Amino acid sequence: MVFIMPVCARYNRSIIRFFILLLLLQAGFSQAENPKPASGFKVINAAVHENDKSFYLDANIEYWFSSQVLEALNNGVPLNIVVEIQIIEQRKFLWNRTVVDLSQYYQIQYHALTRQYVLRDLNSGKNYNFLTLQLTLSSLGSISQLPLFVTTQIDTDLDFQIRIKPYLDIEALPSPLRPVAYLSPDWQLTGKWYSWPLTN
Repeated sequence: MVFIMPVCARYNRSIIRFFILLLLLQAGFSQAENPKPASGFKVINAAVHENDKSFYLDANIEYWFSSQVLEALNNGVPLNIVVEIQIIEQRKFLWNRTVVDLSQYYQIQYHALTRQYVLRDLNSGKNYNFLTLQLTLSSLGSISQLPLFVTTQIDTDLDFQIRIKPYLDIEALPSPLRPVAYLSPDWQLTGKWYSWPLTN
């Protein structure tokens, strides 16, 4: 008995390790078959054009929300999206200078009673209703004829670069949710700067 017990113990440990390995492999295959959906914001394209001595922005942005953010949205939590827009003077012998710094604010909220998503342009005060989140995000991501500045504001003969970046405004979330949002990567939704030269 003294000799058999260690052998049985080693045998049992081997079986346990085998089953643990099987569970890990199964979990790996399950994740491969059901990958976590992508989340984040991405500027697909953007351009500025001049019309009647004013410059306007057109842009297409794709938005993907994480499951945690979607859950909060579908439970009535409003989400504020900011599109930051900067025009930077490129200077050879001095630091680059930001001459225009604008923020376009939007808000998405789901109303369970009407089963509709409301998209608010917080800059203009306009509201738009949609039956699906997909239509809401499609409208949010299509920026057309957004006024930026008039030609008298900058010397267009100089070298300028325009850049835009969308992000989820965590500071605009309800107070109890902010600590969780700051600590969780699922709430850190921001796009990279998308830059291009301003041509006259």
